[in-house]
Amino acid sequence: MRHRAWSLLALACLCLVVSACSSGGSSHRFPPGGELGLKTTAGEPFRFEEHRDEVKLLYFGFTRCPSACPTALGRAESIAHLLEADSLDQKLLFLFVSIDPERDSPARLEEYLSFFGVRGIGLTGAEFSIRRAAKRYHVTYEKTLADAQNGYFFDHTTSFFLIDRAGKLRRVIPPDEPIANVAQWVRELLSERPPASPA
Repeated sequence: MRHRAWSLLALACLCLVVSACSSGGSSHRFPPGGELGLKTTAGEPFRFEEHRDEVKLLYFGFTRCPSACPTALGRAESIAHLLEADSLDQKLLFLFVSIDPERDSPARLEEYLSFFGVRGIGLTGAEFSIRRAAKRYHVTYEKTLADAQNGYFFDHTTSFFLIDRAGKLRRVIPPDEPIANVAQWVRELLSERPPASPA
């Protein structure tokens, strides 16, 4: 009986240790955000300060993505439609960072974004630059084998990142968030006092 009691106590302590190790952690902290350090499909450096009149909706993905990325772009298009009534759709800028610079050429990125009804800019860069930008937003991605035809896919973070006109990250939006909520958050950010122009 005593042996069983000690066993149960040890098991309880082990569960507490495991729980402490698995809870919290950096993945639950709000990302720092900040400038991306990437280039547009035209080869120009992208800077938030050059888009101070717009709220930005940021997403990390790749053009050969079979489902998550087309779904995200479709959601972005729907959010823009909800803003049309207030003539605010032209104040929302969608940013698509390619995590597949090996296959996503600037021309392919432009063509991909043109399929969707969003005001969007494709962003790319060297692999280390994309990794650095992803780290700032707590985005993770990893290659996964597909098949002979597709080569590989990616498992990747599918959240949106809502960035205000000053370039500050304000919300991390999960993929199942109702689009009406996102549209309202965009309206709220656009109603805030515009950021001061850089000297």
